[in-house]
Amino acid sequence: MDGIKNQYQLPPPLDGVAFDESNLPPKLPCDMESALDALVNDQIIRSAFGEEFIKCFVALKTHEAKLQKEAAEKGIDETEWARSYYFDYL
Repeated sequence: MDGIKNQYQLPPPLDGVAFDESNLPPKLPCDMESALDALVNDQIIRSAFGEEFIKCFVALKTHEAKLQKEAAEKGIDETEWARSYYFDYL
């Protein structure tokens, strides 16, 4: 809504495969920690979702990232960890 309201220019179209990391814009976060930092530092998104939601969401994702890192240190495959962790939510 902010982009429409303030008439921001669209970025150029993406050429190639969208999920290929080499095609991603350089400022797009590529890991959970960077994504959470970007979220916390984005005043427009914080305002849109509200401080309480952002606080809870960041706490949840930080906890998940910690659990995933601990699993990786034990040699557990990332996909298998995600499958077992999120299975009850599906």
